[in-house]
Amino acid sequence: RRRRGVNLMWADVEGSVTSPLRTVLDCLVRLPAVESLAVADSALRLGVVDPDELRHAAERLRGPGSPVARRLARAASALPMSPLESALRALLLDLPGLDLRAQVPLTVGGRTVHPDLFDERLGLVVEAEGWLYHGNPEQFARDLERYTDMAVVPLTVLRFGHHHVTARPEWVRDCVDRARRTGEMRLGCRVCA
Repeated sequence: RRRRGVNLMWADVEGSVTSPLRTVLDCLVRLPAVESLAVADSALRLGVVDPDELRHAAERLRGPGSPVARRLARAASALPMSPLESALRALLLDLPGLDLRAQVPLTVGGRTVHPDLFDERLGLVVEAEGWLYHGNPEQFARDLERYTDMAVVPLTVLRFGHHHVTARPEWVRDCVDRARRTGEMRLGCRVCA
């Protein structure tokens, strides 16, 4: 009945829905990277899609969107703890000179922390800050301590909120790229090393 705003697509279904794997593949092909990587990461984190199965199925994709889908399927991970972390990671995937890894355990200030994204070579931490996980005074206080401990190491800690990731992605990419360049300069400096 309603045709305006409807994009009809054909797919094999199980009952009345597509399988989790088919759904993730469709998202990887059709949605923007910040959305589709969040879907893929969530499916892996929840265990409804096997990582090897996803990568193999993505390698068999053909047609529009398939090269991006294959790249995102290779990047998909069960480690990011929220869709915002996944979206932030998607924004930064193609920045050269970075090796940002999700949830790497670090010991700082006598405790183990797991930054959202971490480049060990550059000492760069990139955090995705959402109200859902940081919205009470106790969590806020713990986060302040964690960030301060990481800065004292010294690590470079960049924090981005939902608004930054969704409404100001180029600014986020520029900030991370500038932090990468600063890290590269420090690595090349005899006085700093």
